[in-house]
Amino acid sequence: MLLSSLAGFGAREIGAALGIPEGTVRSRMHRVRRTLRATLPAVKGES
Repeated sequence: MLLSSLAGFGAREIGAALGIPEGTVRSRMHRVRRTLRATLPAVKGES
């Protein structure tokens, strides 16, 4: 997630850097975004 958000890397570049297929990067990014969407509203409500 950091390589994408902060460094601006695409899935292909991240995959090459980590030695994993581009599809794996895309699926993991999707899962991370889904988890963040579900988690962040709860955290925001605690403030």
